[in-house]
Amino acid sequence: EKRRLIQDMLARTKAVDLAMQAIEGSIGAQRQANPRVPAVFWDRFLARAKAERGDFEAMIGGIWDRHFTAAELRELLALYDTPVGRKSLAVMPALSQESMLAGQQWGQRLGMKVGAELEAEGVKLAP
Repeated sequence: EKRRLIQDMLARTKAVDLAMQAIEGSIGAQRQANPRVPAVFWDRFLARAKAERGDFEAMIGGIWDRHFTAAELRELLALYDTPVGRKSLAVMPALSQESMLAGQQWGQRLGMKVGAELEAEGVKLAP
């Protein structure tokens, strides 16, 4: 029963879909951050991630299994049947996307600040 509940949670929350979208969304930034890595690597990485999605889903399911009892999963599923629960599921993809973009922007700002500080200290940074 618990396995079925976890599968229901993963389906309702679209946890694996959101993670895969995050991976796909970060590939562009990874390409820019690692210009010496050939494009074929990133293309193959993304293809492999898609092909082995089931393995990732099993890993995520194991995490849910360790952190929630069957009773807690039933409660969460009941929450997702309420209006606020349905709304949270509906806006989760946008929240995740916007949060990922905010994290990238924040990381870029931090990198620029640290780079400027190091340059001011005389540390040469590779182009």
